[in-house]
Amino acid sequence: MGHDMYGTGGQQPPGSGPQYPYNPAGGPGGPSYGSFPTGPSGGMPPPPGGPGGPQFGYQPYGPPPPPPRSGRGLIIGLSAVVVVLAVVAVIAVVVVFRAEEPELVVLEPVGQSQANDFFGNLDPLGDSLAQGVSVTYPGYPQVASGSGTLLAGGLASGSDPGLYGGTQDDSSCDVEQLVAFLTDPANADRAGAWAGALGVPVDGIADYVDTLTSARLRYDTRVTNHGFSDGQATPFQSLLQAGTAVLVDEQGMPRVKCNCGNPLTEPVQQEGLASDDAWNLAEGAQNPDAAWSGLDPAGAVRVQPAPVDGAFLVIDIESGTVFERPAGTNGEEDALVPYGSIDELCAAIPESPSCMELGTGDVQVTLQWGSSADLDLHVFEPDGTEIYFGDRGPTSTGGQLDVDSNVGCNANGSVENVYWPAGQAPAGDYTVEVDGFSVDGCGGGDYTLIIRVAGRDDIIETGSVGEDETDTYDFTG
Repeated sequence: MGHDMYGTGGQQPPGSGPQYPYNPAGGPGGPSYGSFPTGPSGGMPPPPGGPGGPQFGYQPYGPPPPPPRSGRGLIIGLSAVVVVLAVVAVIAVVVVFRAEEPELVVLEPVGQSQANDFFGNLDPLGDSLAQGVSVTYPGYPQVASGSGTLLAGGLASGSDPGLYGGTQDDSSCDVEQLVAFLTDPANADRAGAWAGALGVPVDGIADYVDTLTSARLRYDTRVTNHGFSDGQATPFQSLLQAGTAVLVDEQGMPRVKCNCGNPLTEPVQQEGLASDDAWNLAEGAQNPDAAWSGLDPAGAVRVQPAPVDGAFLVIDIESGTVFERPAGTNGEEDALVPYGSIDELCAAIPESPSCMELGTGDVQVTLQWGSSADLDLHVFEPDGTEIYFGDRGPTSTGGQLDVDSNVGCNANGSVENVYWPAGQAPAGDYTVEVDGFSVDGCGGGDYTLIIRVAGRDDIIETGSVGEDETDTYDFTG
């Protein structure tokens, strides 16, 4: 970075948000548990003779004491021992209990940052776009129960389709600024702490960040967050609200919180958490008053690592379409998922524009593409009747355009379909045109054309058109 971002020699000024993480009770200056006082020695006199007296053992001090007249003293002595042992046992139980108590969790609403963060806001799109992510297809993907983590009832796999959201063709994290800051020699202390928290070498920061993918959480998600204080990464347990911008690794694990640059690792797990205690905000949160509307810890998740097969299937938080974001990219290589290739996902969220139902019949012509471009499908019947967005039908033979996508380059499916119901398609020669529509610089792109005629193999054509360009195909029905 060519200049000091904060005017403080690379150190970030205090933020305006709450001072997280809070100091838990019993921290510095709080109670400590040491050894018990030994009390007086019982008043035994010194051995006779002083420095010149006997060197080993003690001489008897006069005649032996008379025997006790009853067992009362013995009873009192035994009672005292029992009391002391009981107190020791109670203290031991308390200490063990304290050692097993889970660390309280800091609730972090979308846009929340800490005074002691690593960098500053790297989310170029801001918080407003994030608000829709938690209400887009809620409950998808389905997650397992039993995360073993305080304030998180679900267990998600990092490779689950739709686990993450985003905005197609836009990054939710400015990785260039992050790398520039961490590789600036003026910020060597922060770079060392940041890399140490994630287990990467300092000289490998740029290469590591290059493997990460920008996304937004679609579930409230438990992590171990890390602030920066006194030259060290300071870990604390955190629950991030859905919509928070993060960078995820190739196993689908959140690794960087984008509005502050903080490194993220897996949350601390607790054996044998009872659900009544684990989901109690008042008992488990360090700052329960920061809870956001709709927060239900039983529905929050812990993400477990799982290899991602080349690309993440991401749900667009604005349009609801499904697109692919290759691992290690930040929006520049996004592509809409072709219709028909995400059957399992569409079975779960059929209302997505990427999952619309297409008409079928004896003849069906389907155009699909992987961008927000406004491509147009035109089909001419054997008698020359044209079916397209300007005259969708049905024609006298039943031919019709039932889906017209991406009007004005607003992505909502990227598929167009013309079909004739069974028994109605006219025999003869058909002509198909694929047009790149002239609109706002986004009218062209790559496409796949699928022609289906009952009783024959599908005809599959691929191509690319620019604005105001047309590709033409012929087939016999």
